[in-house]
Amino acid sequence: MDIEERSSSGNNELDALATNIEEYEDKHFPMDLPDPIVAINFRMEQSGLNQSDFIPTIGSGSMVSEVLKGKRGLTLNMISALHKHLHIPIES
Repeated sequence: MDIEERSSSGNNELDALATNIEEYEDKHFPMDLPDPIVAINFRMEQSGLNQSDFIPTIGSGSMVSEVLKGKRGLTLNMISALHKHLHIPIES
């Protein structure tokens, strides 16, 4: 798969194989989107963040705590801010 050694026909074949594999996996092994709280917690762990880091994005410390415990739902503004600042997929 060394890009310098592949011919254009090899590139086409590799692209076709990759497309076929992706379609097969999507059809036979579909993945649901993660729960929003799971996505936020994953981003926290992945980036070494804590609850206070979400105050500018979600609101006060108590609001962040309530959201992460599932006691408060996310608003459209919170969802947009989480996507914009933390790159959490908006679909989640």
